[in-house]
Amino acid sequence: MKITFTGDILIYESQDEGCLGKDGKHDYRPIFEQVKPLLDQSDYVVGSFETIVAGEKAGYTHAATSFNTPDEILNALKWTGVDLLTTANNHCFDRGEEGLRRTMTKIKENGLNFTGTRFSADEKPYYVKDFGGTKVAFIAYTYGTNSISNGFIIPNGKEYLVNLTRPQDRPIHRPLWKRVVVKILSMMRKPKANNGIKEDCVAAVEVENGRNIAYEKAMIETIKKAKRDADVVIMCLHSGGQFNSKVGLYTQHLFNIIADAGADAIVCNHAHTTLPIYKWSNCLIASALGNFSFAPCEGYWVEGVMADYSVLLTLDVTDKKIKDYNVDICKCVRNENGLAITIPVKNEQEINRIKERL
Repeated sequence: MKITFTGDILIYESQDEGCLGKDGKHDYRPIFEQVKPLLDQSDYVVGSFETIVAGEKAGYTHAATSFNTPDEILNALKWTGVDLLTTANNHCFDRGEEGLRRTMTKIKENGLNFTGTRFSADEKPYYVKDFGGTKVAFIAYTYGTNSISNGFIIPNGKEYLVNLTRPQDRPIHRPLWKRVVVKILSMMRKPKANNGIKEDCVAAVEVENGRNIAYEKAMIETIKKAKRDADVVIMCLHSGGQFNSKVGLYTQHLFNIIADAGADAIVCNHAHTTLPIYKWSNCLIASALGNFSFAPCEGYWVEGVMADYSVLLTLDVTDKKIKDYNVDICKCVRNENGLAITIPVKNEQEINRIKERL
């Protein structure tokens, strides 16, 4: 049985514009049509959905730090071969609770499943898929929800909405007039290129932060419950330093906790580049898969860090265990119309260059 994982699925404003038809509807299939044959070879595909579908009234993507994509993206992903979306990431609360709930609803309506966020505390914080007698549990966690920039805090008593490895950062409370000015400027300003390399998503001191202990214990308990429900447990983690060439201390700390708790694999995203895949303590760790859908030279972009590449990681699950894995290399390029699309890399020299990073 083959289970494939993608890198981050980001849809930028230029892609929204490029996929808008004369009928006023979006067709995102051209972004993925060249890579679809690779996904068709897999039995199950898990996508890192780093956007939301909160509806037009909530305001579509207008900046590199605030995402909201038209509903048609879900139909395109299903057509491409995606079966499950991970929804715990730093952009899942970009339009608050209402936006997240609508996103989960629309994912279901389009015949897809999700993991990492929940409608209620009664639901399990993971998703189990039965592959003809072999049960695989998919868990997703994120380090945060961009609460400082988007201003949305998960309401007390609704912590179940998003699987978090640590408490949300508290937003800075500005006077109303300042918030209005910042909002207007962010809508007028084009995404800024070259945002810089970050060592990790949070400072290294977070490793010793006592406020995180309760969240880490809850994550450990989730992994243990999933192990009782399934033969194979896979953690889809959203953490890491953007564009960093190595794993930061905080993210490595999370790797250690998750592996020690008994996860069979950790598939990590958020770094916007590709990082090593290795085995540690009986756990397969994919440090970062890169960007599966991304607009080169736009938004979050740093020259020379290979942010336009990604890895499709395929796990071979046999006899209720992860027996092996293989990778395919993809790249985000502009087509003749200027639309950022994803293509499989076929040049051996180019493939080897990315594999050297893994």
